[in-house]
Amino acid sequence: MNIKTFFHYFACCLLMTTGFSHPLPHNQNQEDFEPFDQADFFGSNYHYDEAFNESITRNGATPIGILDLITSPDLPINAQTILQRNLYLRTNPVNVRPLLDLPALQMPIKHYCDEQVSPMFTLFYNETRRQNFTPYSTNLDSYLAFTSAEFADLYKLIEEMLHGDSPDPLLLNLLQTAQLFSPIRFEERRVGGVLSLFKQSGRFSFYMGLPVYFIVHNVNMSDSEQNAIANSDLFRYAGAGGGSSAAVEAFLTEHLAHDLFGLGDMRFRFLADFYRNCSTFKIGAELALPTATTITERFIGGPVNRCPGQPNIDLVEFVDKYDNKANDLSYQTDLLNLGLFALDRFILVAGDTHLGEQQLRVGPRFEWDYEHSDCFNLHQMLLVMFQPSYRANRFYREIKTPEDFDRDYTVEVDANANLQFLEDRLANMLYPIKKETHVGATTSCEYSISGQWDHDCFQWAVGYDFWYRSAEKLCIIDSINGTIPLDTGCASRFSATDHKIFGSFAWHVDGKRHYLDLGASFDGSLARNGIGRSFTVGLFGLLTW
Repeated sequence: MNIKTFFHYFACCLLMTTGFSHPLPHNQNQEDFEPFDQADFFGSNYHYDEAFNESITRNGATPIGILDLITSPDLPINAQTILQRNLYLRTNPVNVRPLLDLPALQMPIKHYCDEQVSPMFTLFYNETRRQNFTPYSTNLDSYLAFTSAEFADLYKLIEEMLHGDSPDPLLLNLLQTAQLFSPIRFEERRVGGVLSLFKQSGRFSFYMGLPVYFIVHNVNMSDSEQNAIANSDLFRYAGAGGGSSAAVEAFLTEHLAHDLFGLGDMRFRFLADFYRNCSTFKIGAELALPTATTITERFIGGPVNRCPGQPNIDLVEFVDKYDNKANDLSYQTDLLNLGLFALDRFILVAGDTHLGEQQLRVGPRFEWDYEHSDCFNLHQMLLVMFQPSYRANRFYREIKTPEDFDRDYTVEVDANANLQFLEDRLANMLYPIKKETHVGATTSCEYSISGQWDHDCFQWAVGYDFWYRSAEKLCIIDSINGTIPLDTGCASRFSATDHKIFGSFAWHVDGKRHYLDLGASFDGSLARNGIGRSFTVGLFGLLTW
């Protein structure tokens, strides 16, 4: 899989999508258009135009003239119809299982020595190839509406407008081309280490774990899916320009991946043992502190601003620049910036990349060990964790009704207000709105059962693990722009379940004063709902003295 190569294809589609918001005059001839210079667009020296978000003074074209153009009843689809739609079907972040809830990273072996402190270090790699955008789908078309039926007539309009300027058959497959992007999948990788301390004192035991790791969110497609896009009409048309592949990869990777490196949430566990016949019952509590700290980020890429506002879209300024394109090609930069902001907004909305859970989690833990024989032990564990409510930034799509667009766009005195209204709707359609949010309390539950064998200096275990987390409830705190109705239901994380098998193998070495355990562990998803299928591998070493 070449993720960076795919980024190129996706940006071409985004540029095409943002372009529909700026209708072009029908009397333009093909020779009037400047050729698309990909080398200039995707050069390695490209940076954001910082003035893009600033207010732009309107001159030249008039607001009433633009309204006459984009709200004309002669158009098959006018602006009011287009802007009543939402590009985002949902704005919830993907579900991610907390790192130290993974069975491969929990205490994988028995602890032999009483009254001793045992440090343990685990190297791990965890991968989720297909994160769930919705409870039942991992494909992008369940999250974004760019391939839905309601956008089909919009694509048809764009095709007719483009074909009016250039009767090129390559331009007549926009819907088919957009459908090539529906298999896009969102993936996550976590790699690093967990430093742990374990102590057994009589019937009481204590555990502490602190992960230090790297996390990255990006997109995934198979080679065949990438090839289908590479051979599509859109890519051959818009991607025919020059430009080095290295510049394209560096540019697009920066905007469709997000990575962090730092400390995760610290985990504490306190247990008391109770013995009866051949069984040992352990009762206690587990605590996860929100110690996650970002040391550095953007090794691979990601948005610079994690709390963006809404970009300013000025259709009058755009038309002025387009009409003067013989002397001023800055309208291309404006379009590119719209695409860049859309890329950055998507990775922030869907990924919501963090190293921890952003809030304290606490709950009871129960363990039961049944010693069937000297070499076989049946182990069961139940953990219930409660996460109180907390504040976080979330993104929302706007709730729109036909009544909102029921305006008289021919009244010149209201032209500025009406055009600003449509520009705001366009910005909110392409870029979900960030709001400070009260995230309600949630509960997670984990149950595991495993068989553990001892033979001489070797231990191994195989088991089953079930994990569940409840759905979120959101309440917007931020009162700015409070008159805009926002969809909180589509912004909430839904409930998730994960069924895994796991196992471990360890080699125990006795010394005169020290004891060493070396081993490996793994886990992998059997079935899941609302969360991606993942696997984890780990290598650990435990020293006791």
